[in-house]
Amino acid sequence: MRLLFRILRDVLILLAVALVAALITMSLAVHGSEVTIPDLTGLSTPEADARARELQLKLSVENRYFSATVPAGHLLAQSPPPGTHVRRDWSIRAAESLGPQLVAIPSVTGLSERDATITIERAGLTLGTVAHLPPDPSQIPAATPSPEIVLAQSPPPAGAADSPRVSILLGPNPSPAPVSVQKPSPHTSPIPNPSKSPQPATLSPSKTAPITTQKPTESTAKSPVTMPKLTGLTISQALKILSDSGLHIAAIEDLPITPKSPSPVGSTAAIAKPPAPAPLPGTVLKQSPTAATQTHTGADVRLTVAR
Repeated sequence: MRLLFRILRDVLILLAVALVAALITMSLAVHGSEVTIPDLTGLSTPEADARARELQLKLSVENRYFSATVPAGHLLAQSPPPGTHVRRDWSIRAAESLGPQLVAIPSVTGLSERDATITIERAGLTLGTVAHLPPDPSQIPAATPSPEIVLAQSPPPAGAADSPRVSILLGPNPSPAPVSVQKPSPHTSPIPNPSKSPQPATLSPSKTAPITTQKPTESTAKSPVTMPKLTGLTISQALKILSDSGLHIAAIEDLPITPKSPSPVGSTAAIAKPPAPAPLPGTVLKQSPTAATQTHTGADVRLTVAR
């Protein structure tokens, strides 16, 4: 009986030693291949790429933006941020600077979508978000609807821009319908003889209608409006709400959305809390003024939309 207990004890000791050795081996295998993300912002693209290769990392330039402070060809931002522990061969996503904005933003308001796209591309820019103003349900749709035209653009003409993208807002053509001119009837009245002067017509004072002059109405005062909440809505829904509230779209800014990097191997954050899903393109991320702010009709509203 003692021999049996001794054998069981030795087997348990061997199993415990094997388990501890396996845990140590796994820890060394996981953490031994990890590196720390360096700070690449401000470096030129070749310098940043060489720095990443020294640590067996990969550099991927995914976006380019105008910047008045960072020279052209240098990195503006990076993801993951510096100091993050990741495995080797990890890809670092970066944004490169295009330098200061030197291209004049053309005016495309009033053009069709095709003409606006051609004008933007001829200026060396790219077409950003294309939003469509929803139709007014109170109006009866025409049998042959007029083509949409550009009602607003962001950034505005000749304005400063931090991205080579121009976003446009399309809507129905607000120009009035052509007025039909009635042709004169062939049976016209005879031309009076100039030798015979017509007698002036006289009206009896009792039958003369009183003449009233209507004073021009002054513009009504701006009505107070509570700023609605637009974040989380699509750009079409937000534009419809702003149109109903009597507010004005001043600018629509694009914000590129990149998926968040997964947590490094061995991190407890990846187990405790899964990453939040990225917003869909065309979703309103920010608004100015913020929701519930007291403003007035005709006030300017700026939106930031996911791209």
